[in-house]
Amino acid sequence: MEALTLQALIGTANHHDEAQSLPEIDALLGQHGRERKLLLQAGALAVYRRAGWQPGSMTLPQPAPPESAQEIPATLHPTIHDLLHAQYDEIRSWALQRLCKKGWRLPYQFLPSVLARSDRAEWMVLLGERGRWLQAWNLEWHTDQPAVAMTTMDAVQREQIWLEQSFPLRCAALAAQADADLATARTWIQAGFAKEKAEQRLALLHCWQPYAQPAADADWYERLLADRSQAVRQLAASWLASHPDTALAQRLVSRAKDVLVWEKSSEAVGLFSKVRAAIGQKSKPSLRVNPPQDLPKEWERDGCINTPPPGMGPRSWWLQQLVALVAPGTWTAQVQADIPTVITVMAEDEWADALLAGICEATIRFQDHAWASVLSEMLPKTILQGYRDGLYKLLPVEQKQTLLIELVEQANYVAAAEITASLSLSGHFEQPLLSSLKKMLSKSRLEEYSKAHIHAAGFAELLQLLQQLLLVSSDTAIHAITERIDDLTVLTTLPNWYYQQYASKIARLSAQARLKQHLIKEIPL
Repeated sequence: MEALTLQALIGTANHHDEAQSLPEIDALLGQHGRERKLLLQAGALAVYRRAGWQPGSMTLPQPAPPESAQEIPATLHPTIHDLLHAQYDEIRSWALQRLCKKGWRLPYQFLPSVLARSDRAEWMVLLGERGRWLQAWNLEWHTDQPAVAMTTMDAVQREQIWLEQSFPLRCAALAAQADADLATARTWIQAGFAKEKAEQRLALLHCWQPYAQPAADADWYERLLADRSQAVRQLAASWLASHPDTALAQRLVSRAKDVLVWEKSSEAVGLFSKVRAAIGQKSKPSLRVNPPQDLPKEWERDGCINTPPPGMGPRSWWLQQLVALVAPGTWTAQVQADIPTVITVMAEDEWADALLAGICEATIRFQDHAWASVLSEMLPKTILQGYRDGLYKLLPVEQKQTLLIELVEQANYVAAAEITASLSLSGHFEQPLLSSLKKMLSKSRLEEYSKAHIHAAGFAELLQLLQQLLLVSSDTAIHAITERIDDLTVLTTLPNWYYQQYASKIARLSAQARLKQHLIKEIPL
């Protein structure tokens, strides 16, 4: 090796060893110990193998396609920097969509920082051709969109991912295959489902819900009612109950009618009913409720949980679960009565809490708009509070708007924030709402708040309401909303710890409102 090193240093022209083979090279090593000679031979072999190597060749990738969108003007570059900060998390999606509607794309200098973000999916609308080209060359930039990448694969490639990769990628492969070929995806999930862990079985079943079809999946879901996991059994039962032609749904209706025994008004009160009818008054049907004393095995098999939550009796708990799995229209059809009448009868029964809670869950599960409309007006607050968000989402827009103003004027900001989250404000409605909010935050009201602060959750929910309004408001309403946010800053200057703890939240809302104002001014649509 010394000879080879010397030859490399002084040049082959000055050193006339012309070894052409490994044995000849070995002969140049001289006499050394066996260990040293082995190491020198290994080094000589490595050099011998690398000698004469030529650099590899490769085909350059196709360049990015020409840009079809214009770059965001330089005057808005500071705004892009602002949107990269966490302070604007809530309003970022709206801002990016507005920039996109204008037909703009991100400047190139922002692409590396944007593609490295965990929320890069939100920024996709502004990447432009070069941004998408760059994204294709870094797998880490695709981690939040595995399903999108898999749409370009064939079934064999997706199946390999389904069988070998991490669980999130397997779910993405299953969804991509279901979009491409539902029958093949169905064989995948059903074949290996029982071998999965309980948490993964539940996640796979959630993943499959959008694709499940009663005709093709009902039998498999029925078999899942015997699954080892209670959560899997419940999810399977909920899906089966939502499809009236399945065996479980029919069992539940029959079971519920045995527990809730209704009698039409004429059958219940006889002659007195005819007298009421003669004077134009409707008599109510009667209801007799008889939950089981012990939970039947078939109930438990069909997804019913045995142990009730704290503070609730077992029979009430079983009754609530049963009613929650039966379509609310079952009861109005059975007694030929309207929804308010059925709700009134249930509310007067000794099992009222369980019945009404179950009806709320069923209304949300079966997306029954008519029942949601009546329940939101008739239910006592103690029961409505737990289901308000789900019920409000089912209300007609006009009823949501009217109800929202009422809630604001009652200072029920908790409920108002929930209903606003599912509401797109219309121009003709915003003005009355903002007028009500201005009245609630008048100078005199704020002085009252400064002396005795709003209830514990009230102020936090007021801020949540303003946050929701900030997100859904029209361009013309943003100024008024900004004023309402600024109205609250006076409270944070008081020597009152309760309001001072919300100073940063108010400042955050104010910054978001001003950013939205700025973008509305700079990007008219």
